[in-house]
Amino acid sequence: MRSIFQALAVASAAMMVGAVGAPEADNDNGQLVGRWACTGQNRGMAFVSHFDYRPDGSYISNQQITFSPGNMIEGGGGGFWRLNGDVLTDTKTEGRLDRFIRNGVVVPEGDPEYQQVAAGARANLGATTQGRITLNGDRLTVGFYSCERQR
Repeated sequence: MRSIFQALAVASAAMMVGAVGAPEADNDNGQLVGRWACTGQNRGMAFVSHFDYRPDGSYISNQQITFSPGNMIEGGGGGFWRLNGDVLTDTKTEGRLDRFIRNGVVVPEGDPEYQQVAAGARANLGATTQGRITLNGDRLTVGFYSCERQR
């Protein structure tokens, strides 16, 4: 159970790599707008994520986090983002758990552990984070993520 909550904590941070309200005129948003496919490793967990950064300063995301063989969570969220120079600021406004697999078996939504994991996915709503990113054409890195723009 502890590794599941560690996964959620890291996943929440990963989902919030970058927005505080609506975009401002001096933002560099155009560089980041679009769909990105990202992968990363952190604390023994593997992340596969997709982010859709929209021109209005909103984003949606989907993640799959594998934290040991046969144990995985899938979910996502959304919020608002802003890019100023090489700093991505993000405010998470929604979080969801789509699927939870424990020991190779899908955990039903009514299971108490599923409910705890789902609550963890929503735990950081309203939180704002910042991270430095490196943009190089259709590639970017942020934290432990490496991403490619999707066409």
